[in-house]
Amino acid sequence: MRLVGKQQPWRLVVLSGLATLIALELGCQLWLRFAASDEQQRLYAAPVGPGASYLGHTSLYQPHHWLVYTLKPGYRSVKDPVRHNAYGFRGPEISIDKPPHSYRVVTLGASTTYCTAITDDAKTYPARLEAHLRKRYPGVAIEVINAGVPGYTSAEDLMNLEFKVLDLSPNLVIPYHAHNDIHPRRQPQFTGDYTGYRKSWSGTTAREKLFGWSALTRILGIRLNLWRPESIYKYTTTLVDERPEPAEALANFNRSSGRYFHRNLRSIVDVARGRGIDVLLPTAVYRADAEPPGHYREVYERGMREHLQIVRDVAQETGAAFFDLAAEMPATPEYVADAVHVTEAGAEVKARLLADAIARAGFIDRWKQVDQAETGNGTP
Repeated sequence: MRLVGKQQPWRLVVLSGLATLIALELGCQLWLRFAASDEQQRLYAAPVGPGASYLGHTSLYQPHHWLVYTLKPGYRSVKDPVRHNAYGFRGPEISIDKPPHSYRVVTLGASTTYCTAITDDAKTYPARLEAHLRKRYPGVAIEVINAGVPGYTSAEDLMNLEFKVLDLSPNLVIPYHAHNDIHPRRQPQFTGDYTGYRKSWSGTTAREKLFGWSALTRILGIRLNLWRPESIYKYTTTLVDERPEPAEALANFNRSSGRYFHRNLRSIVDVARGRGIDVLLPTAVYRADAEPPGHYREVYERGMREHLQIVRDVAQETGAAFFDLAAEMPATPEYVADAVHVTEAGAEVKARLLADAIARAGFIDRWKQVDQAETGNGTP
């Protein structure tokens, strides 16, 4: 005969365990939503799939049928002043149609243009470039649009130019590439379309689909090295699942060349100039001492030397304006946070140096003369 209200011990254990798990899950979700830094949210919150939506605009990216992925329009950082506009670029809202009598600059590139090390849109190098140009040319409506997408190589940026940037009718584009185009040269298969490196968005694994909704399982899995941290490279490249050992990466690099980077950069210049758009080609700032020691460092040091020379070669071949930013800007920890990403102080220096280069090239002065002549002739 059972006593009324008496619970069996195993039921109490199960109920207590469930209550504990629910409390931990709620605690993790509340921590991610209200207390975690943006870096922690990007680390522990899934960019896509079941765990992506519960934080609203946590996801930085979205799959794309041609570009592999793009920035997610409408993204808002929970804590820091970081936003993506409706067109899917970092920064304030823009008009697709360029306003009359305005000068529009578009900065192309990857994370070094997006400025991932900077958590304030207004302090990125494109935003600071806009401020410097407006100060230098008072009375001129100058707009600088940040079209950088972390992880892009010159191949994706060529399509980014064709499918998105040309519609903005820029007067000047500034492609900024070198480092990411070394990644494909590390991989065993090196082809002109970067097949051995780039892959279609792979989506979530079965394990992530099963447990991805849980903040608790994601945090524990990553902390215990059971799951790899969320990264756009995880979903769209072979670097995570097919990462070669350093010696193999060096051997793969030695069998490759920069010919595809040369081709892509040359195509970017040709497409832009074929539309009457000016191009400024700067060399990329690089801190070799921030690379991990060993063969990987050798790969990236040699790759950067080769690719920076390619930037010079393409400028000479096409007649595009060239600026040796790497020679002018100090590559020290004060200005460059890691191997390639600028700090806020670095963004300020980079923007000022690029504004000086634009002024020396005479782009805006020539445009002003044409715009004034058209206005004087009654051209709307």
